[in-house]
Amino acid sequence: MVRYLYVQDREQFSYPEEVYKHWVVLAAEAGRFSYGVQGQQGSAGFGQLVFCPPGVPLGRMIESRLTFHFMEFDWMTEVGEGMEPSNAYYPEPIVTIRDIHRLKSNYDYMCPWSDTNEPGGRPLLNHLLTDLLYLYRSELEAYRQSVRTRTDPLMGQAALYLQQHAFGPLSMRELSDELGISQSQLTRRYQASFGRSPIEELTSTRLQAARTLLLETDRTLEDIAEACGYQNGYYLSRVFTKKMKVSPSEFRRAHRV
Repeated sequence: MVRYLYVQDREQFSYPEEVYKHWVVLAAEAGRFSYGVQGQQGSAGFGQLVFCPPGVPLGRMIESRLTFHFMEFDWMTEVGEGMEPSNAYYPEPIVTIRDIHRLKSNYDYMCPWSDTNEPGGRPLLNHLLTDLLYLYRSELEAYRQSVRTRTDPLMGQAALYLQQHAFGPLSMRELSDELGISQSQLTRRYQASFGRSPIEELTSTRLQAARTLLLETDRTLEDIAEACGYQNGYYLSRVFTKKMKVSPSEFRRAHRV
């Protein structure tokens, strides 16, 4: 780890674009930000990691008041060589981590070591960074495996788009327009490829993140709704109660230690 910063409650970045000498990960803990990397643009929130290779401009703008983690590091291959931006382990600038519990745990351990030069902090930060990169590679390998076992390449694009935009204001109309097919075709072909509809996939990803935030933070339902891609706390509560058979507040009371 070259540098690690934990920044809370920021309204804007110091610069809208910056170039770094090393690999960079920008990860929201609360709030959202838009990004631009190598011509690809999008929006990121909790549960998502945005990667930028060395020497490449990283554009960023805060969409809602942001608490975030910034990591600058040298990404080495298994034989100890620096990883080039064109390496196969970097196909997209953003990845959604489904193991929210493990991600949140890493963040909690990293926070106390923000912007420190204490000797004891560097080994721990390197260990936690390695685990974050493991989570990233696990998501990438899971996606590649699904591509290898699937017969509909367009649905591979659909799955990737869902992963990248799961915690933003995503609609099925937006996804079908992105793919150039109707919503009914999207649902039918996605169901045939993955065994469940795209809205079921999206809801499952969002509710997994919501459960983790309910149990491991004291954030309000409105804040959790925003972090998970829902319009407001009321709508999240409706979806959560329908799927989980218990309200978010009851779930929090029953399962927190």
